[in-house]
Order: sequence, then structure tokens, then C-alpha cells
Amino acid sequence: MLTLVGLQDTYVHDGRVLTEHMATNVQPVPLRGHTKALGDFVAVYKQINAPFGQLGMDSLAVSTAAIASGDAHDDTTYTTLTNKIIDWTATRNSIAGQMRAILGGAAFNGQKFDENLGKQLTAQGQALLSEAHTCAASIPQCAQ
Repeated sequence: MLTLVGLQDTYVHDGRVLTEHMATNVQPVPLRGHTKALGDFVAVYKQINAPFGQLGMDSLAVSTAAIASGDAHDDTTYTTLTNKIIDWTATRNSIAGQMRAILGGAAFNGQKFDENLGKQLTAQGQALLSEAHTCAASIPQCAQ
């Protein structure tokens, strides 16, 4: 809404401009002309950052399996799977933080959308999604 009415605020945004639902001529100027790269970028951002995105759902499956693996004498599976989730979270926080800064800078501060950096972060996000999804699809193998 702020972008559409040309207003700014002082807080850090967790959301983003929904460029895929806006005509190009009303998008923030720094986001124009990057339709494909920006589309991929925001799709990955959503999947790694949204509570019900792919990363959240795969992490939930792995977490549930970790809890269900309970053995009173050996918590190796639980520890291994929990550590994977901790690592994914740290990686997600780093990638999503950079993505949020790029989107906010372009949408609200007139900063150029760096398409090369955007593609790198998109690839990193896709790799994270792939790793978590592979783990969730084969938890016994992932727990080794």
C-alpha cells in the first residue's frame, strides 16, 4: 500500500511489494525491468520465509520425525535432525535478511535491484529448499 500511494515509513518491513500483481508503470522504478529475475527472487523469498512455505513445512516434517524418534537411551536421531533444522534456520535468516534488504532498498529507498546478487541469493535459497525437501522426503537417510 505504501508503494502505491508513494509514502514511506521508518520501520523495517517484513513484507514486500507485490510486483507480480502491479502494472509495470506503477512499480517502484528500481524494480522495473527485472520481471523474470525478480519473480524468481520473490518466489524463493516466500518459500523460505513464509511460515507455511516449503521450508517451514519440510522443517515441520523433520521436526516431527525427530520428536517421534525418541529412544530413552539414544537421542542421536533427534540431535542430528534438530541440528539440521538449526543450520537451515541460520542459513534462511542470512539469505532472507539479504533478500529483505534488497527488496526494501529498491521499493522504498530508490536503490537499484542488483539482478546478479538477486540471482545468487535465489540460487542459495533454492539450494536450501532442495536440501530441506530431500531430508523431509527421506528422513531415515537424512538422520544418518
